[in-house]
Amino acid sequence: MKSDKILLYVINVDWYFRLHWLDRAKHFRSSGFKVHILTNFTDSDFKIKLINEGFFCHHFPLKRKSLNLLNEIHSILSIHQTIKKISPSIVHAITIKPNIYVGLIRKITSKFPVIYNITGLGIIFSSKTAIFRLFRKLSILLYRLISTKNSYFIFENSDDLRIFIAEKIINNNGFLIKGAGVDIEKFYPSVPMGRSIVLFAARLLKDKGLNDLIEAREILAADGISFIIRVAGILDGDVHFAISEHQIQYWHNNGKIEWLGQVHDMPSLIESCDIVCLPTTYGEGVPRILIEAAASQRPIVATDIAGCREIVDHGVNGLLCAPSNPQALAKSLRTLLANNLIMKAYGINGRRKVINEFAQEHVFESTQKIYDALLSTHCFF
Repeated sequence: MKSDKILLYVINVDWYFRLHWLDRAKHFRSSGFKVHILTNFTDSDFKIKLINEGFFCHHFPLKRKSLNLLNEIHSILSIHQTIKKISPSIVHAITIKPNIYVGLIRKITSKFPVIYNITGLGIIFSSKTAIFRLFRKLSILLYRLISTKNSYFIFENSDDLRIFIAEKIINNNGFLIKGAGVDIEKFYPSVPMGRSIVLFAARLLKDKGLNDLIEAREILAADGISFIIRVAGILDGDVHFAISEHQIQYWHNNGKIEWLGQVHDMPSLIESCDIVCLPTTYGEGVPRILIEAAASQRPIVATDIAGCREIVDHGVNGLLCAPSNPQALAKSLRTLLANNLIMKAYGINGRRKVINEFAQEHVFESTQKIYDALLSTHCFF
């Protein structure tokens, strides 16, 4: 009989864990779990900080865009060795490669309790290219292989949940927990100042839609409507279709954007802007920046795709427009920039939605119920 509850997070990279999972890890550590983190640690200072806070950290050399078979086998062996060493009560895998690799290990070796977290379906499902269509079919087959009645799937949006049901991957073992949740005290409400500043905050990927936003700005400028685009985010070279630092600097130097780099004080940044815009075509979970924007009482302009639809109610707390359509994006931005009363009303509605549906306490509670069910099913205690 185990006396300790050991929770192992297996996740692709440390900065993603810090942005989206650290608050949850802290919560479950405070509730009695010994929390282990297995990831590709790229920031030694962050790793030391986690260790000093009482977490157990394990490095594995995952390359997110790698197709090298030897690299992938190395990653799988690293995961297997860590699981064997610490014998976790629950393995919580996050993002596609950790999900698949943990699932294959579980299929071949012991049937340890596992959760696969689908944080959006990513470029494999959103891209129309032939190679990613092939990867999509392969990932569906692999997910079917690793899905069992004693494994649980957590989805951030209802569209992804429906896809996994339609593809016969899950059968009564899928759960919806909307987004990462936010601290509604940290992301405080304020009124837009009406300075025509639009915030784009995301990983710098082409699929996130920054180019469409810049084009929409030029469309409106031709009609005498001007606004500033502030861009904050991570330059991420270990993915397909990344925007280069050279391109970002070019846009900044030519006055198309204000490039801020990676910003840690997001509440203050959001407060300084009037609208938060994410014209993404990427396979999102629920974009955290949109939850933070709504919590901060900011109107949202986003594309009408999975994930964005979960947080934006069109005409209530923001506007949804067709993806890859700068004209439609410009029309939505025009509507908000021309009417401060609508911006204010959307902001108030958004804050209310986050309190009711996306506060981090909801996420903690829902996740705890799944952990409890999983531990009870496996009779660990």
